[in-house]
Amino acid sequence: MSQRFTGKVVIVTGSGGGIGAATARRFAAEGAAVVCADINEESARAVGTEITAAGGTAAACGVDIRDAAQVDAMIEFTKRQFGAPNIAVNNAGMGAQKHFLETPLETLHAIAPGAIDVPRNRKQHTGERREAWHRAVPLARYGAPEEIAGVAAFLASDDASYLTGQTISVDGGFSIAGLRVKDLTVL
Repeated sequence: MSQRFTGKVVIVTGSGGGIGAATARRFAAEGAAVVCADINEESARAVGTEITAAGGTAAACGVDIRDAAQVDAMIEFTKRQFGAPNIAVNNAGMGAQKHFLETPLETLHAIAPGAIDVPRNRKQHTGERREAWHRAVPLARYGAPEEIAGVAAFLASDDASYLTGQTISVDGGFSIAGLRVKDLTVL
């Protein structure tokens, strides 16, 4: 893997599992010093330990990003550990299923993942609901956290230096499926 983030300091929130953990691993694999930040510090620490065991550089920080003081403390922690952050991936959050015209502008910024195969979705999307997603997504599968991590790494790289003001839908074609989705209530 390339080392395009050597010398860079990256904070990844929500990195205790799922997309955030995959993103933290990806940046570390490409040479970054990564702060694994999560509301569950134990989970963040486990991902950080995994990264360092694989030869990467990481530290863990417990943070609730809804609390401005904790966010400030996370930034100060990062500075003490590795220096000022160059990149921040605000992965922590929850998905929402709203009609486009009812979606607030803030929701449409950074990356828009579709149905991703993470533990929360494995628990909530069972049986009929999983089949409905497979029918609704043109690629007929859930995405992998590593696929979102790849897009995050691209957006933070020099390869995306002229890309700005965009929402990148990483959803297997769901957002363009149109009439393919016949019954949204099943989802």
